Amino acid sequence: MKKRFFKYLTLALALIMSIALLASCAARSKEAGNDFYVEESMPSEKGEGFDNSSSGGSLPSIVGGEYERKIIKTANVTAETKEFDNAIAYLEGLCAANGGYIESSSVRGKNYNSKYNYRYANYTIRIPAENLDTFTSELGGTLNIVNSSSNANEVTARYYDIKSRIEVLELQKASLQEMYDNYTDYKDIKSLLDLQDKLFDVIAEIESYQTQIKVYDDQVAYSTLTLYVNEVIDYTEDTEDDTFFERLGNAFVGGWETFVDIVSGISVGIAYILPELVIAAVVVTLVLILTRNKRRAKKAKKNEENK
Repeated sequence: MKKRFFKYLTLALALIMSIALLASCAARSKEAGNDFYVEESMPSEKGEGFDNSSSGGSLPSIVGGEYERKIIKTANVTAETKEFDNAIAYLEGLCAANGGYIESSSVRGKNYNSKYNYRYANYTIRIPAENLDTFTSELGGTLNIVNSSSNANEVTARYYDIKSRIEVLELQKASLQEMYDNYTDYKDIKSLLDLQDKLFDVIAEIESYQTQIKVYDDQVAYSTLTLYVNEVIDYTEDTEDDTFFERLGNAFVGGWETFVDIVSGISVGIAYILPELVIAAVVVTLVLILTRNKRRAKKAKKNEENK
């Protein structure tokens, strides 16, 4: 009995130690996998005093110990306007004034003669990173900003790691190119073709990394702003500082307006089908009258036969 008890105890301890070890490894892996995510507030654009230990990897050594940080900034803004056409024109002018451009846009809906057909627009805007804050703040001059958010993703370590790989591959390419140019044993065609394939593979890998560098450079130089503009009659009120009774009153008013809208919608629907309802009522009435007269005639005939 004791042997069995100690056996189970040993297995339980081994299981607990295994779980603890796996949890520790998972935590370390998660910490190492975080790729330079930082919030809006950033230190200086140069790398002095930057702690490489938080990057999940060491940066390559740069001349003088300085390097340019690579930060990709993005923002999302939802806004409202009572003057849709003027707001769109202002937005496009503001974008050009800040050195940006509209990458994509779409405008849908109709002019708000109908309460349920307001227009709305979606924009993807590219703005020089140094002008992003100015651009977003100036949007509030014409648009009612409902909510906004921004983030900054630092890719410095990844960027310079790719740069280093390109440098190593360039050396490998030069070496293979020299070997290929000086190849003289043309009887061994297989070796020559293998050497050529290796050279082409290195060239393709360099071009792939160079494409990544270009993408990073574009994302760092031009921030991406996603903007949603809705046409409204009344602006959305900020209720964050409202008291309980104010929020309760607003909820009651909103509920009453919704009820009125529903009743209005039903009334409009009834008015829309009223001609059909009148015709149907007339037809039903005629059918009932004819049926009643027919029954009376049958009843009268039956009474006469009984006499």
